[in-house]
Amino acid sequence: MKNIDTKILDINFSLDKNLISLPENVYAIKVHNIDSNYYFKIAVKHDSFCPNISSSYEESQFLDYLSNLEYKLIEEYYKSKNKQKPENYSTVLEIITNEKGELYRLAKAV
Repeated sequence: MKNIDTKILDINFSLDKNLISLPENVYAIKVHNIDSNYYFKIAVKHDSFCPNISSSYEESQFLDYLSNLEYKLIEEYYKSKNKQKPENYSTVLEIITNEKGELYRLAKAV
């Protein structure tokens, strides 16, 4: 996966999503490091297929995949900065776009 610009995390998604031009195949997260009260952003280009989920089993499998992906990205982010990954962190925003640049998943913490 290739790191890319994190501007996608600054878009106001309360607008009609058809009016927003998004990059293709992006997985982006905004994370809150609770220990230091610091926010950081990570965005990568992914080669994954965005499935049409039709059962709770498929949804569970996909959420497990996303959880593992998030964990690895945060681990690599801190490794690249020669720092230890925080024990307490929370993902506050997650965005995934598909191969057409359409919004596939938007998850916000409330």
